[in-house]
Amino acid sequence: EDPVKEVNVFLEGSEMNMLTNNTGTYAFEGQFSGSDYVVKPTKNNDPLNGVSTLDLVMIQRHILGLEKLGSPYKMIAADINKDKKGTASDLTELRKLILGVTNAFENNESWRFVDKTYNFQDPQSAQAESFPEVYFIDNMATNMEVDFMAVKVGDVNGNVVANNNGGSTESRSGNVLNLTTTNQTFMAGQTVQVPVILSHNADVSGFQFTVNFDQE
Repeated sequence: EDPVKEVNVFLEGSEMNMLTNNTGTYAFEGQFSGSDYVVKPTKNNDPLNGVSTLDLVMIQRHILGLEKLGSPYKMIAADINKDKKGTASDLTELRKLILGVTNAFENNESWRFVDKTYNFQDPQSAQAESFPEVYFIDNMATNMEVDFMAVKVGDVNGNVVANNNGGSTESRSGNVLNLTTTNQTFMAGQTVQVPVILSHNADVSGFQFTVNFDQE
């Protein structure tokens, strides 16, 4: 659980808002005892943070029943289109983001926040539950501490960079994987299909790369 910086926290009832610091903390001082408030955290920038083809493969394996994600927060992160389901449409939208076809989630924000005290009824269907994403304070009588679990949409392997304390990184084997294709000649504006072939047998679930070509 890494603290998340620059989360905008709005305190409805006082009309105050502030950004969390590098340790993920915030504080609203001078509020009135007996008043009602709603704490609303939001963060909707850098959707590609923590997102790669590895997340795509892990979500796909979960949908196919090959390897479950195993966490209610990962289930929420995998619900890319926010329809409370885990389906191939989530894969399609995440793939478009990774490939640069889109630059934001169409029906979702980059981050979601869950009341940390909430207990999921079914962790493997967490995205379908009406979990609280705000915190209601009724008739405030004393100082309160309100915590949320931050969920980076699309990041199910947990390598999002959440603050300046040093982010997680994906492990890489350093092994060389040789790919081959055939020479082709094409014109500007032409749609080209590029077959990519492994030069030797390898246990690969997915890969991500950029293709460059000679312009003549």
